[in-house]
Amino acid sequence: MDCLFLEPSNIYALYNLACAEALLGETSSALDYLKKAIKNGYKNWSHMQSDTDLTNLRGTTEFKELLNSLRHGEQAQEKKEETASAEKEKEEKIKLAAARESAEETNKRAMELIRFAEQRRIKLEEEARELAKERAEQALKEQKEALKKQLEEQAQQKKAEEEARAAANSRFLKWSSSVQQLSGMGFDMTLLENLEKLDRVQGSIEAFLMPKSSA
Repeated sequence: MDCLFLEPSNIYALYNLACAEALLGETSSALDYLKKAIKNGYKNWSHMQSDTDLTNLRGTTEFKELLNSLRHGEQAQEKKEETASAEKEKEEKIKLAAARESAEETNKRAMELIRFAEQRRIKLEEEARELAKERAEQALKEQKEALKKQLEEQAQQKKAEEEARAAANSRFLKWSSSVQQLSGMGFDMTLLENLEKLDRVQGSIEAFLMPKSSA
């Protein structure tokens, strides 16, 4: 009783009081305590069924109802737990299937990205090779053009040198011929040794040697 005073809902104290009352033949009081114990959470119906302290209660309808209620309640609870377990297992399977599907989709997407990256890499490499080829061809073309220009300049320079040499030879031949003619006429050749003087008097010499028109 002290235990119930401190903790009125103690199921073990209530059950023990029910047993004590049943042993004393207080059937009504024993059933009341038993009902309170069950109401507060006592569920061990198999112990109730075999407990000799409750022998005086087994013949009562109320005890049978309490026992059946606990048995059915336990079965219902077991069924509920089984159902909950089955639902949980079903949910876990659904989650697992969803996770597997998500993983497969992720893998599929990853493979697509890998293929795209590989195709992109190949394309970039082809573009790089094509660009390098174009640049090499352009550089070769520029080198050929530069070489061609250099050869043309050299040819022009050579032609200019040959023309200058030919002009100099022509002038020398004219000068030599003029010298020979003047030498034959008795001119002092020392006056003609200086080329600068020859350039100054060449016009006069050529004018002198030109055939004169008849009067």
